Parts: sequence; C-alpha cells; structure tokens
Amino acid sequence: MLCSSIPLVNVANAMRLAFVFAPYHHKRFEENISVVDEDFGLFPPINVAYAAAIAERAGHTVRIFDANADIRLGRASEDQVLTQLQEFRPNAVGLYFSTYMFRDTLAWARRIKARLGCVILAGGVNCSVYPRETLEHPEIDFIVVGHADKSLPALLDALDGGGTIDSIAGVGCKVEGELVVHPAHSEPPDFDAFPWPSRHLLDNSRYYSFISQKRNFTIALTTLGCPHTCNFCAITRMPRGVRSVDNVEAEIREVYDRYGVREIDYFDASFLTSSSRTSRLLEAMARAPSDMEYSIRARVDSIDAHTARALAHARVRQVYLGIESSNDAILSALHKHVQPSTARRAVALLQREGVRPLGFFMLGSPEETLVTAMRTILFAMSLGLDYAQFSRTIAKPNTPLYDLLRTQTGRDYWRDYVRGTAPEERLPSPWTTLTETQIEAITKLAYFLFYYRPWYVVHALRRVRTREEFERSVRTAARMLLRSVYFD
Repeated sequence: MLCSSIPLVNVANAMRLAFVFAPYHHKRFEENISVVDEDFGLFPPINVAYAAAIAERAGHTVRIFDANADIRLGRASEDQVLTQLQEFRPNAVGLYFSTYMFRDTLAWARRIKARLGCVILAGGVNCSVYPRETLEHPEIDFIVVGHADKSLPALLDALDGGGTIDSIAGVGCKVEGELVVHPAHSEPPDFDAFPWPSRHLLDNSRYYSFISQKRNFTIALTTLGCPHTCNFCAITRMPRGVRSVDNVEAEIREVYDRYGVREIDYFDASFLTSSSRTSRLLEAMARAPSDMEYSIRARVDSIDAHTARALAHARVRQVYLGIESSNDAILSALHKHVQPSTARRAVALLQREGVRPLGFFMLGSPEETLVTAMRTILFAMSLGLDYAQFSRTIAKPNTPLYDLLRTQTGRDYWRDYVRGTAPEERLPSPWTTLTETQIEAITKLAYFLFYYRPWYVVHALRRVRTREEFERSVRTAARMLLRSVYFD
C-alpha cells in the first residue's frame, strides 16, 4: 500500500527535486566552543551533493539550495531562499538531518511544507540512528535510512507512480497513521559505484576552511566509516566503503578542470589506510597539476618517515592529527591505542617535510583531572603545531561513550531531543570529577594559552599567503579572545 495522504507525482519519471541544506547555529551541547563552530569554515554540503547526484543519475531534475551558505554570506534572506525554492516548483524537497542540527532543519521543513505543500524527504545520519523519532514529525513524509544510492531512486520512482513505497529497503513512511521503517540494505556500500557529488549545483567559489589558502576549495571522501574503535566517535559504527585509486584520481581531475578547484580537504576519518593503497593514492594525488593542494585527517600512528615524505611529494599541505591527550590512561580509556610519544614523533616528521600539522585535543575525557588537562595543554604547546583545536569530550549520538552515559543515567537524551521533548542542554560527564563549568573554562584557557603566545602570533603571520587568509585569521583571533572571558 502506498503511504497514506501522499499524492503521486506522475511526471513520467522526471520529478523536480530540490535539496535544501538548512542554516544552523551553535548548540550548548556541542563539543566545540561557539567561535570554532562559527569560524572554522564554510564547507560544501557534500552529503546533499551526493544525494543530488544519485537523483540526477536516476533521471530527475535537481537543484541544491545551500541556505546555510546563502544566509551566512548575506547573499539571501530566509524568505528569499524560500521564494527561490517556490519558483523552482519542486515536486519534493529533501533535507539533510544530523542529530545536532535536527531542530534547525525541522524548522525549515515546517516552513517549506507550509509554503509549498510538497512532499518532504529526510536523509542524513540521524535518520539511521533515530528513524522512527524522525518520522514522527508531521512535516516529514519519508526518510531514507543509510546510504541513498539504492533507496532514493526506488523512493523517487514510487513517488512518480512506479510502485509501492512501504516495502522499499532503507525507506521509512507512514501507512494509515502507522510508522513503517525498513532497514537499509545489509551489504557493504560499493563506494566506487556512487556518482561523484553534484558540484555543478553549488557555487564552488564561496567555500573555505579556516586554514585553506586557495580557491576554489572543496571537500571530498575516499572512504566511508573507520576501521578503528575510538569510543567517542560514531564513524566507527557506520558501514565501511573504499573507493579505488583510479576513481579518486578521476574525481581530482574533474574538480580541477570543471570547477576550478585548487584545494581539496579530504574528510575521511582516517585517510591513511593500508600502506599499498596509501602509496598509490598519494602518487595519484601527486600526478595532479602542480597548483593542486590537499588536506587530510590521519592517526598519529599512521605517520612514519616514508609516509611523511610521500605526503609532501603529493602536496598535502595540512594533516589533521587526532592527538586527544598527553595521558596514557586517558588515551587507553578512549580506545585510541596510541601513546603521546607517537604524536610527538608524527608532528616532527611532518614538520621536517614541510607539512603543516594540526592537532585535535579533547578535554574532560574519562580519567581527566585538572592536572592531566593542564598537562595536555602544555603538551600541545610544546609540539610546535601550526594549529590546535581543543574540544570538550561529550557523549555523541551512536557512540560507545553515549551507550555508557545512557546506561548510567537511564535516559536517551538524543532520542528525546529529536522528538522535541528535551531542552537544549549540556550532557553530564560522569566519567570525570571535573564539572561542566571547569571543562569549558579549561577549554577556553587552552585556546588562549596556545594562540596568544608572542612566538605563535609571529609564526602565524609569517605563513599567511593571502589577504583573505590574514583577515580571516585576525577576525577569528579577535572573536576568540572576546569569547574567552565568558561561557557559551
């Protein structure tokens, strides 16, 4: 039976489909201080662009509305975006839902539904973690659970009159008032079979990261999921997929030639996988035109002398390293399976090859005390890092750390938040004796001590390459200094 109250589109398998990436704001429960979330960058909505590419490949007319970028850059107001959306006359509108930004996106779904009256599709990681709670909201007609490569085309075909919906794997809907959610396909995703993101539907000239130095800038993925077991990260529980080196290299060529991209930030949770694939991948990146540059994310134990040289040869300019702490007991409690000495060696090897290291650190982790937190801050300062990011350790949705918190408190906060029955609040950290106020104060102190050293200021100014980068750095430094005197 077709889901109740949803009309067939019947446009000869050629729907007009709009994807909207809604604007969002910093939340009290987030791990970063607000200035980091607000100023770290403006990134293309890669998940939305993948969904758009899947829909286009299925033969539909698609448009992306990056309302987040439009509004943040002052190019359009909320009403203007909705007017543009209305003028496109979509048969259906898809929105990307994360758990953190669920309520921001739901508010946009509500406005779109009221103004256009069209079908609302929800996708994103939250639909996999809390599918029924997402579908409970009256504004949402359908959800896509898991990767959309198979389920989204089947859903669009059914909406266009090609079949029933309530039996499609990876799709949830409402049948006569009842919620029906079918699990996603169980087989691992064939990442090579995915179309490349529909970057032609985005204005690629406007995106940047805090440390990007070239335009056009984009982000990309070469793997899905993560083989490691860090208990604070949800990516470890996601389905894993790996793209071939040939597929990645062809995408590099496309973004260079077609979109004028000169800098790619790879968002893989752990870019450096097996040694043979890593070597071939870095060789492919090096074959790109000489003005193409990259950033990656990596574990500290994946950096040796040979890899550092290969990264430099491939023009990887920045490597984001998950260092987390300087304390062995804390690293063990986080299931990192590394030692602080490994981080120090990785940073030194990268610096020797001219690759800029950025360290991610977590404060308020299991076993954390004021002493261990201060030692981690001093450790970060001693490494000679080009950049550092300090975050509060929180129980993110769908992580082992959150499973522990849920057991200890007897409450599923994220489920209640998605349902709208819980306020936006700080989650407790029962794994440490530090209070939430102390953890935030230490986090802000870490930023102040790291970035406002005279040596660091001089070093940072010397590496600036463009006026835009200089203005961005000064603006963020001023905002960070101001925010360090009060709590978010």
